[in-house]
Amino acid sequence: MAEQKSKKRDSSKLKENVSKGLKISAKVLIAIIEIVVPLVFIVVPFLHNQIDSVIAKYIWYPACIIFAVSAISMVFKKPQTPLKYPIFDFLGNLSIVPIAIIFGSAFLINYYNTAYNWWWAIFVLVIIYVPVLVFGLHGFLKKEKQYTEEQSRNSLKNSCKYISFYCLMDLFYMAIFNYWMANEQWQALWLVLQFIFGGIGMVFIFYNLTKAFLSNNQKRWWSLIQDFIWGIAITIYLIYLVPDEDSQSIILTIIAAVYGGLLTLVGVAWTIKVTNEKHKEDLIRVENERKEETRKKHIPYVRISFDDKKRAPMVVNAYITKGLDFNSAEDLALLKNKVYFLINIKNFDIKNISSKNIIIKGVFVHGKFYKFSAERIIEANECCEIRTTNNCWISVAHPENKIVLIVSDIIGNLYKIDCCVSHDIETSYHQIASVGDEEYTGFQYSYEVTSIDLPILISDKQNEALVMT
Repeated sequence: MAEQKSKKRDSSKLKENVSKGLKISAKVLIAIIEIVVPLVFIVVPFLHNQIDSVIAKYIWYPACIIFAVSAISMVFKKPQTPLKYPIFDFLGNLSIVPIAIIFGSAFLINYYNTAYNWWWAIFVLVIIYVPVLVFGLHGFLKKEKQYTEEQSRNSLKNSCKYISFYCLMDLFYMAIFNYWMANEQWQALWLVLQFIFGGIGMVFIFYNLTKAFLSNNQKRWWSLIQDFIWGIAITIYLIYLVPDEDSQSIILTIIAAVYGGLLTLVGVAWTIKVTNEKHKEDLIRVENERKEETRKKHIPYVRISFDDKKRAPMVVNAYITKGLDFNSAEDLALLKNKVYFLINIKNFDIKNISSKNIIIKGVFVHGKFYKFSAERIIEANECCEIRTTNNCWISVAHPENKIVLIVSDIIGNLYKIDCCVSHDIETSYHQIASVGDEEYTGFQYSYEVTSIDLPILISDKQNEALVMT
């Protein structure tokens, strides 16, 4: 029995070692294939004149298949860690691109008997990678700059425009090198194709330039310069291709007339555009001046009313009852020398001395905004009683010299009005507040509004902050 157990242990150990050896061998084999396959794919097509074509195909096409299968399998892998530069991250996710390059190269290099394979390889790479790069850049900018839906649509339109143009220029490049490399039998075809692709490119460029000049959007000068360079280069090259000198002169005259006419039209359109923009600016300026004149007629001027005999016909109340929170470390940090102040704001009357009605909104007391219980319309020459703390004493970190009223005219403009206060200090009375082992001494200050400054218009940003408050 012991011998049988020993044999079983030996056989299981042997199986384990064999399994490990097979796994290691498989990993080594996969690594060799991963290294050899790309080298075979890149090198063999350019050696088809040095080695037998049948052998080359037996070597090259299996490498293509393995390369394609590995590229497809990458699609189903989990996303990798993002790269340091996210703009290049999309290249690793588009595994179909190597497959397109493989079969594109196979079609061009193995089925055409050409002596200028590198020109074709560049053509294929450009026409494949231009869409990849442009759409990848679009996706990166959309995520990085957090485009709105409208900005995303505009960016996608521009991406499609650039892809169309550069693919068209790649076809123009293909016609150029084939014209100079091909035999006389095929040169006429490639010459015609150069004029077709070049002519379409010229129409594309001039349309883009005209649209850019007439657009109200911000001009991208690097794009305009690029279009001008492309347009001049294509024009010069196409004129050079014309074989007859007399025809060249005629075409040059026509092209010059077309250029002149286009520049004149663009100049006229530009002048009209600038004139319209100036007219719009003048209209906006006149409208702003009109609004400013209207605003000045509705400025809400108020003053203190000291008429104790006549009771104000209306009352607004802010109901300020809370001050410092002694359970808050942030509030306690505001106190110096463990001293705080108890304030009470005496009720006061204001009188509308402007010619228009005003609306009273709220009040700032020690940096905090308090809305009145109800917004009130104060008619011209009418008074309103302002109540804030009533009989309550609220605790603050330090006394201040003013409170601020927030009022509105009847056309919607907000104003702040500084109300200057005097302090009636009651030194005979103080209060102790205990927080843990610490004691804080409070002194009473009674506020009395003595005068009111001129109203100050609140800006849009201050208005937004006020709404948030």
